[in-house]
Amino acid sequence: MIRFHLLASLHLEYIPMAPNTALAFMLLGGALLIRAYRPAWTMGQMLGKGGSALVLILASLTLGQHLFDFQLNIDQWLVSSSEKFGAVLIGRMSPVTAANFLLAGLALLLVFLASEERARLRGLAAVFATGVVLVGFVVSLGYLYRTPLLYGGTVIPVALTTAIAFLILGIGTVAVCGPDVRPLRSWIGGSTQARLMRVFLPFTAGAILIAGWLNTLSLRTFTNPALMAALLALLSVFVMSVIVSQIARIIGGAIDRANAERKAAEAEVRALNLDLERRVDERTGQLEAANKELEAFSYSVSHDLRAPLRHISGFAEMLKENEGERLDEKSRRYIDTILKSTHKMGNLIDDLLLFSRTAKTEMRIGRVRLDSLVREVIRELQPDLDGREIAWTIGPLPEVEGDAALLRQVWANLIGNAVKYTRTRPRADIEIGVTSGKEERIFFVRDNGAGFDPRYAGKLFGVFQRLHRSDEFEGTGIGLANVRRIVHRHGGRTWGEGEVDQGATFYFSLPKKENAGIEVV
Repeated sequence: MIRFHLLASLHLEYIPMAPNTALAFMLLGGALLIRAYRPAWTMGQMLGKGGSALVLILASLTLGQHLFDFQLNIDQWLVSSSEKFGAVLIGRMSPVTAANFLLAGLALLLVFLASEERARLRGLAAVFATGVVLVGFVVSLGYLYRTPLLYGGTVIPVALTTAIAFLILGIGTVAVCGPDVRPLRSWIGGSTQARLMRVFLPFTAGAILIAGWLNTLSLRTFTNPALMAALLALLSVFVMSVIVSQIARIIGGAIDRANAERKAAEAEVRALNLDLERRVDERTGQLEAANKELEAFSYSVSHDLRAPLRHISGFAEMLKENEGERLDEKSRRYIDTILKSTHKMGNLIDDLLLFSRTAKTEMRIGRVRLDSLVREVIRELQPDLDGREIAWTIGPLPEVEGDAALLRQVWANLIGNAVKYTRTRPRADIEIGVTSGKEERIFFVRDNGAGFDPRYAGKLFGVFQRLHRSDEFEGTGIGLANVRRIVHRHGGRTWGEGEVDQGATFYFSLPKKENAGIEVV
């Protein structure tokens, strides 16, 4: 077999490939083909693992033979020959080749052992396969530049065919490791990095190889070093020109595409914003129209109900005065029920009218001294406080910007509720104060009254929402809704905290900055 020299080497001047080397390439090449084209073939997987393992054993024995001077004669197992290539015995595997087969065998074995649970093995296999490619590349450089030191010198050189086979085997192994591991991940895809790598790395490597080959050739052929220097300078200028132009094309194209995508995204955002603004304006207009219709309806209904309600109440009073002595107890109770209901209905209508006016009343903004306003509200409540023990705690209250009449309604509702819901206590404790935040002041009214279930705190400020029975505490369920509307018109917010039978605290905020968020009609 060795006598057919051209089958094992590319040139008569080069050492041929050893038989064991060819066998190892056959085993690894077969394993690589199985992994690439029949990955689901169970028997093929076993054959691939077995072939990779045999190559590892062969390479280990050969490398041990070189390092520790074992006399295994493993290179003579397939073909026995005493021919020499110069001073080197033909048919012996180079230690460099054996070491590279260790890398190649490990790489393919890891590829076969890799799975979704052990995906890192593919990354390690790609590292080993890259090492195989680099060794093949260095050996090829040695032959191209006629530098024996790069392909093994005169000890046992690596055949050129072996180097080329290592290049093919290493690149194929990297490919089957998958596109999601390095170094293949840096080469594929549409990213700027991948495009630059695909263009410049082969081109630059090729230009360097050509330059080195020309330099080597000049040492043997040309006698004019100035001419050779000029040729190398021209080649360098050409290479740099191509590199710069390609960099400008790829990076410039990427920047242009990024700018175009950014402008398209900005235009889309602007269009979406315009559409959103249009929809918000439409929705706001619809809500404003609906609110105006609802307020007009509430005002009209409340106003129109007052006259018939006065008639009912008046005639009931007349019936009680004129015929009360001739009526039995049951009939008199019916008349009392009518009078109480009409009185309650009258209060509800009054509150509805007030609630409706609150949204339409023009706000007269000015400086309001809350301390005097609160004390005035408390004085007005004094007739209802006779016989009750109430401990008032009123902290210093600031002067604020707002509508005095509307803010008066806020304090009247909150303080009135505190008085009402503490009347079951032997001693009522009512605290009024303020805390200062970064952009707003938070006012509160705290009591030790009946409190409320905190699960229903969200219903406190709704219209007609009541958390207590009417036979326990009177009311229409409009007061706190009115408080929220007034506070919102002043740019503030409202909320409440409490526990059943543990008292409650009601808060509202007003912005510190003058006229900040205040709705002026």
